Amino acid sequence: MPACQYHINFRQVDGAVTLEVSGELDLADAVRFQDDVRRYGDVTSGRIDLDLTDVSFLDSSGMQALVNARRSLVDEGREFRVVALSPAAQRVLHLTGLDEVLCV
Repeated sequence: MPACQYHINFRQVDGAVTLEVSGELDLADAVRFQDDVRRYGDVTSGRIDLDLTDVSFLDSSGMQALVNARRSLVDEGREFRVVALSPAAQRVLHLTGLDEVLCV
């Protein structure tokens, strides 16, 4: 699999779900990402942790997908946390102020 291709891994530990995203989170995969969060989130009523350590690129569509995923889970009374960031994701989230919105 090319390094830039979107991929998501799922882990469940003690009622919490960790989603490990890799590759690019952009217009091409934003809807797929939101669907993945919803699908894997249905596995538990607990916390959803998002690990973006291996995200190589994040554009405005990807950022909107993160905000939408967080909003939908929080509206359901669920906890959503971004627990790790790649340097690329950290930079763009910091520059846009979304690191504060996403409670990184």
